[in-house]
Amino acid sequence: MAVEVQGIWLYAAVEPATGESFVLQLSHADSQCFQRFLEELSKIYPDDFLFLQVDNGRLHTAKSLELPENVMLLFQPP
Repeated sequence: MAVEVQGIWLYAAVEPATGESFVLQLSHADSQCFQRFLEELSKIYPDDFLFLQVDNGRLHTAKSLELPENVMLLFQPP
């Protein structure tokens, strides 16, 4: 008998000065889920400009990403 195990991915952002955090549990680590995370994060903090430090993974660099107006990605050097 085969058992399918479905993974979960936690997308999170933390404000270092206060420890305030936002976490979203999604089904995949891909650009579509990252897009949803960005949109939800932007909605939670509509009056703030958000800088997110990310690596150069495919989900962070996909050409299909549309950053919300109040979000900027800061890429770590390779």
